[in-house]
Amino acid sequence: MRKIFIIASIFLLASACSKPPVKVVNPPPQPVFDGHLQIDSPKEGDVIDSTFTITGKAQGWFEGTVPVSVHDLSGNQLYSSSFTLDKENYEQAASFTQTITLTRQATRPTGWIEFDDYSEKDGSIVYRRVINIKFKNFVSVKPLDLPITYGNQMYGFNFSLPADWKGYSIVKDSWTGNYLDGSSKTITGPVIKIRNPLWTKAKPYEDIPVMVFTIDEWSAITQEKLSVSAAPIAPSELGRNQTFVFALPARYNYDFNIGFEEVEQIIQNDPLQAW
Repeated sequence: MRKIFIIASIFLLASACSKPPVKVVNPPPQPVFDGHLQIDSPKEGDVIDSTFTITGKAQGWFEGTVPVSVHDLSGNQLYSSSFTLDKENYEQAASFTQTITLTRQATRPTGWIEFDDYSEKDGSIVYRRVINIKFKNFVSVKPLDLPITYGNQMYGFNFSLPADWKGYSIVKDSWTGNYLDGSSKTITGPVIKIRNPLWTKAKPYEDIPVMVFTIDEWSAITQEKLSVSAAPIAPSELGRNQTFVFALPARYNYDFNIGFEEVEQIIQNDPLQAW
């Protein structure tokens, strides 16, 4: 009996040693039809070229028209148009294939595709779907000389600026956020706007807005527990210290004020140093 037990033990040990280790791989997210839209491609995190194809199915879109836009993380709109579903009854699900050609090159390696549906009554957005993507081609950062420094002692950061921003001014503003737990609780915080010295009411130049969050507030934003923007994209982090996180608002430059291109270049040169 003891001999049999020893042989069996040796056999089991040998089997365990020869068996390859199990590799656990999380399955990729599958296309989901939520009753209004399903995107089969590109998938979340895919790399897209300047011309790419969107496939999926849609149902119940206003007048059967699906607006689609593409943005990079700098907030630049790279494409905006719409396509009409090839089906007489828009209340039934219809498959679609749509080729998109970007009209502008991305300045960041990442961005998103956005689908918005609008109310027949008042034109407000009633549905939004976002697919995060990466760009195969994007403009390399153009190095800038940033000899001027704005220092903020209250929150602990410096911000470097070009020479032609000498005489800049600081405008204090605030952000408002809503907790996404079903409550009506709101929260506010500071926004420091660095203003171009050429700015006037008649000719407003693009501001550089720096949102300031506590570490806990930023954690709530990244966990999608707190929303601080009407856009479906969270602010972009510029830097942080032990107490605060500094971020750029989503779509901060959608007013396309004078000099918005220069502000984009400044941001791409990592101008904020927290301390």
